[in-house]
Amino acid sequence: MDLVQPPQGGVLAERLETEGAYGYQQPVYQQTSMIPIEDFQFHKWLGQGNFGKVFMAEHKKTGKKVAIKMMEKLQICCNQMTESLFLERDILRLSRNSRNPFLVSLVCAFQREHHVYIAMEFAAGGSLASHLGNGALPHTSTLFYSACIVLGIKFLHENRIVHRDLKPDNIVIDSAGYAQLADFGLCKAGIDFRDVMPYPCGTISYCAPEMFSGEGYKRTVDWWSLGVIIYEMAVGKMPFHGNKEVLLDSILNKEPEYPAGLDGGTRVIIKELLEKDPEYRLGSLRNDGEEVMNFSFFNPIMWNALMAKQIRAPFVPSQDIVQSKAGNDGAIVTPHNCTSRISHFTQKAFIGFDMLPEDSS
Repeated sequence: MDLVQPPQGGVLAERLETEGAYGYQQPVYQQTSMIPIEDFQFHKWLGQGNFGKVFMAEHKKTGKKVAIKMMEKLQICCNQMTESLFLERDILRLSRNSRNPFLVSLVCAFQREHHVYIAMEFAAGGSLASHLGNGALPHTSTLFYSACIVLGIKFLHENRIVHRDLKPDNIVIDSAGYAQLADFGLCKAGIDFRDVMPYPCGTISYCAPEMFSGEGYKRTVDWWSLGVIIYEMAVGKMPFHGNKEVLLDSILNKEPEYPAGLDGGTRVIIKELLEKDPEYRLGSLRNDGEEVMNFSFFNPIMWNALMAKQIRAPFVPSQDIVQSKAGNDGAIVTPHNCTSRISHFTQKAFIGFDMLPEDSS
């Protein structure tokens, strides 16, 4: 169950205002792109979010496999998500520029008249959600993936970014078997230690209770989401469940049930992360990432080795898995019902979106 993303103004509102009330009567803005879509061979459909579809594709010249997110411009503008789109691209670029191994990175960004496209690193191991289909994970896997997620959250928070929609669907496994944060469409930038965000968003099952208080929330919501994810990995089910009304009541007022056989250290960190008072939650300090890293649950983790990707992951995708994903389903990405022209001021909202690959001359 998803929460509705709050409406946004800012840059988009300013762009529309400068065009005037009759901007739609102006000549159509001819949008060109530095990257031809024909450079890519689209393959298998990987998934779909609120505002776009994701496909596996291959760069025809280099053979590099990528995941391409395709979104409709009109839908983005109608839902006032232009700023979020640019922020998502910028976070992916930040990951690329910093060489951070715990966030998905940008390959390139481009557009056509009706759609925008973000090409990202292809995650050969699929989403973490796909690994939870058969129930709980072994303790070593839970510990390893949790540590990767911690480093991803730590990087975002150090760069004043809050994810706000952490869940197994938005965590992917790369070709080395390492977990990476993905899908930055609901991120909020410019958030420091004490800053408060007013509007709830994300997926209710993973939302912290303070999101529903009406008094705002801080970046500690990401650590609550980690607690839900660790519970799901370790126990094989959600800590809070039921229809929307029951689910909200459980998040606000109930404690999860902990199976008798659950590892004691795992139980403790889940309880600390699922602390309903955000001021006492694990990760509430200014140096939140280090606070979580130093918790006893993570004592077996050699953090420097993990950051250098020197630890063998519990699951490493085989080349056979990668090849099996590459079925030629290119026809399904052909846009339909896109014969209408898009107005001048709508196109202007996407000026500057394109971004070349890092190795382009």
